Amino acid sequence: MEGFPRGLLRRPPQARLAHFAAYTIGHATIQATLAAVVRAITHPRDTWTPVILVIGPAGVGKTTLIRAAERDLTRRLRRELATNPGRFPFVSMTSDVPETGSFSWKDFCISSLEALHEPLVRHKLDLPAPPLGTAPDVPVGLRPRTSASVLRRALIAALSQRAPAAFFVDEAQQMAMVTGARTFQHQMDYLKRLADASSVPIVLVGNYDLCLLRNQSAQLGRRTVDVHFRRYDATRLQDQADFKDVVLSFQYHLPLAEQPDLLSVWDYLYLRSVGCIGLLKTWLLVALARTVETGEATITRAALERAAPPASKSKKVLEEALDGEAALAELDEAADPRAAEEELRALLRLSPSAGPAPAPAALGQKRGRRPAERAPVRAAVGPAGPAERTG
Repeated sequence: MEGFPRGLLRRPPQARLAHFAAYTIGHATIQATLAAVVRAITHPRDTWTPVILVIGPAGVGKTTLIRAAERDLTRRLRRELATNPGRFPFVSMTSDVPETGSFSWKDFCISSLEALHEPLVRHKLDLPAPPLGTAPDVPVGLRPRTSASVLRRALIAALSQRAPAAFFVDEAQQMAMVTGARTFQHQMDYLKRLADASSVPIVLVGNYDLCLLRNQSAQLGRRTVDVHFRRYDATRLQDQADFKDVVLSFQYHLPLAEQPDLLSVWDYLYLRSVGCIGLLKTWLLVALARTVETGEATITRAALERAAPPASKSKKVLEEALDGEAALAELDEAADPRAAEEELRALLRLSPSAGPAPAPAALGQKRGRRPAERAPVRAAVGPAGPAERTG
């Protein structure tokens, strides 16, 4: 069974690579994350949340998530867009790496206005009131440079006029790069004011550095929603089954004369991708390119090993993911909230609950190990895992 048009095998190599590069799969974690993001965006205005933080590890598929959310919002608004061509279903931009080492709101506003197709972005100026007896169209006392406050007001006006359902900011962890007197709370205050003034929710999508912007104050915590876009964890049986489904789907859609048997090496694919689907797809795309280039019929285990990301990079991604997962542990649906609730009881000077005590820490967790870091043992793998779907 192949999931690609057989005619692709007669097309040039670049066409075959482009087909697989464009293929996306609506797997379990991205679907759950997408549902949470869209639910927060479409919440009724009187109880909405201005800022939504979507946080996940490198290579988990965050940009793919943004594209899926854009398609969903466009579908939901298709009737309104037909009657109001000036409205945007969404606005998306990518936050740049600060050239000076510190995030610039002026650069952010310029990039945002460009994403809104605002004309003359770099020519927004404050026009002072003309002196008495002067024609109002005479540019008296114009400043040669546009101030950040003028750009902010222009951005608010553009968002208000275009009325997108959401404003997506990819690589938003750049906003945590602040120096001097500016603080993380200032960054979140700025975004909240921008969202409130324009009535457009802002969706920040980034890696675990975005955790620095969480819970800066009680007021800000009430006005933000945190969504954890997590990787697959093969120590969870359901995650293991879902990851196998993804591997099988990729296996079907690789445009090769002979379908590779990726499912038999799913544990190796998991090991080097650490459960991040974006990393897995990039790896398979490299392996596909080399296989097509050499004229081989299929991707072999040796080809996978040659195309695999370096183990040091996989280790770095995993270390950052484990630290981030520990910071966002309370967002896990399987998390036990009792320990945190008992702490709240103590702060409120309430008596301890009569329920059972929180479960103790897992055996084998030694002093010095980071929170949520597992013992260095390999999870059991093999054909005894949950059954896979075949289509």
